[in-house]
Amino acid sequence: MKNVLIRYIFLLLLLLTENNVFCQTVIYGEVVKVSDGDTFTMEGCAETALFRERVRLQGIDAPEGKGNQPYWQQSRNFLAKLIDKKIVKVTFTSRDQYGRILGTVSVDGCDDVNLEMIKSGLAWHYSYFDNTKAYAEAELFAKTHRLGLWADDAPVNPYQWRKELKKPIP
Repeated sequence: MKNVLIRYIFLLLLLLTENNVFCQTVIYGEVVKVSDGDTFTMEGCAETALFRERVRLQGIDAPEGKGNQPYWQQSRNFLAKLIDKKIVKVTFTSRDQYGRILGTVSVDGCDDVNLEMIKSGLAWHYSYFDNTKAYAEAELFAKTHRLGLWADDAPVNPYQWRKELKKPIP
């Protein structure tokens, strides 16, 4: 009976590890390019090897540059002001379908850049794939105070914007 219990515990730990509950990775590097309000490129050194990684801020969705979505430039500029040419810490557990790191970013003076983007009203909480309570609360705060893109009467969620861009023109 004891061996069966130990096996089940081992199996549970293995499953949790496979689902990245215990597999957070932290990397540090310098931001060399900010693409938009939720994506940037960083360079650094890990275990004596140089790396270059594209990073997508997890839990947020910023206005799209493709198709010139309103507020995309303001969102990109705000993120650049926070992190461009600075050393950042990225904590992550996975990558997206494009191979980008999906991470939470911190920089000197800001523990959660992802949260800051939402709080400023320059990104949505990506609630389709994320249930971080602080992010949902930050989005409600930005909406209530009509900050950033929430100053518009009917801002379009980037998720919807991308869907509309993919539709064929009749």
